[in-house]
Amino acid sequence: MKRSTFLLLLFAVMALTVAVMPFEASAYDFTLQMQNPSGSTIRDGFEFKITNSNVPDFRLANYDSRVFAYTSGGAGVFQTFCVEPNSPLLRGQSVYYGNINPTNTIEQPMAGGVPLVYGNRSYLTQGAATLYKMYVLGELENYYTNGVDFSTTQLAGYTKVFNYDDTAENTKTARTKLQEAFDHYQDVRGINADNMFVKFMSWYDSSADWYTNYVYDGGLYEVNVLNIYDAASNMGQDVMILGEHNPSVPEPVTVGFWVAGSFGLIGMSLARKRQMRKQQIRQEK
Repeated sequence: MKRSTFLLLLFAVMALTVAVMPFEASAYDFTLQMQNPSGSTIRDGFEFKITNSNVPDFRLANYDSRVFAYTSGGAGVFQTFCVEPNSPLLRGQSVYYGNINPTNTIEQPMAGGVPLVYGNRSYLTQGAATLYKMYVLGELENYYTNGVDFSTTQLAGYTKVFNYDDTAENTKTARTKLQEAFDHYQDVRGINADNMFVKFMSWYDSSADWYTNYVYDGGLYEVNVLNIYDAASNMGQDVMILGEHNPSVPEPVTVGFWVAGSFGLIGMSLARKRQMRKQQIRQEK
């Protein structure tokens, strides 16, 4: 067997192996540092900085700069909120690790092996994901409220649903209300039902079931669950991060083209070999 034919066959075997074997991710997608100063609360949101290199594009540059409370934003920094109301964040760690959960599963729906009193959903809800996306993109300032009703225009007595340019104390209070809304969607419907952001979402789309499993809608932005761990691999709080729909493994069609191309090259090589053999036979006659 010629060397070229052997290499083509080897390449085909490798392609078939890749096609059938599972794609294994590295231990953690992200290395993280918390940016909140010591003594701050996480009930009004908190910020992480991704410090490892070769990070996939998770649309971090699209966070509205006004959402950052403890930093000025910048490369690799994002603001987030809890999606497990009763899970610790493991505060005080010098380094954290994070994995993007491909199915947006909340990894710790139990506390100490005991079901939480209010259930705590094991999936990211449509309400939490949509509200988070609207907040970090700066879209909530496009809606107004008088505390009871809502509008797309600023009527008399109405203020912005979220005023990103308000005072630090007022935005902190508003972010605390945002966390309560996320608690509402991720826990049970009765918790924080009078929350202004919960009422806003009911007005924003009165036909939506905000408590169902979040499903990527095909738009530019996606929301991902980020499972947080400490250096000892202890599971901590799960949070949200703005991303794009960009699977980290090759699509089946890509693998199919790879395999088909490999066999195509082999076929071309064999056909060429047959042609050369025919010419050799003619020359010998």
